[in-house]
Amino acid sequence: MRARGDSVDAQAARYLVVGAVTAAIYATFTVAFHAGLGAPIGVAIVVAYVCAVSVHFVLQRRVVFAARGFVLSTRQQVGRYIVIGAVQLPLTFGGILVLSRWGGLSQTVAYLVVSAAITASTFLFLRTRVFHGESASR
Repeated sequence: MRARGDSVDAQAARYLVVGAVTAAIYATFTVAFHAGLGAPIGVAIVVAYVCAVSVHFVLQRRVVFAARGFVLSTRQQVGRYIVIGAVQLPLTFGGILVLSRWGGLSQTVAYLVVSAAITASTFLFLRTRVFHGESASR
């Protein structure tokens, strides 16, 4: 059961806002750790990524898909969230390869198309397989 009784459109709008916030955190933390604190860029990227993904998970759970009575425990949600994250990178590379090599698109356009598709599919997976309430599991 959804706590807010809100629509898919409202959740999708919050999902996009949370994505923008997460991207801003990732970029800001990367620059702050590297330029501000003098950390090597690789270390800065990893630390900022972990921070941003952690914030992303919490905001998805508490803001985007806020529900009473999640079907899955937090531990189960974390596990599924990690699997989704692990699948996204190879899908992105594979999609870009297919669309640019055999689809005739430039790599930039292929990246944008694949990113949009993965963003939409991730929203659906998070909504129906990770952060779903009782009514979504039936």
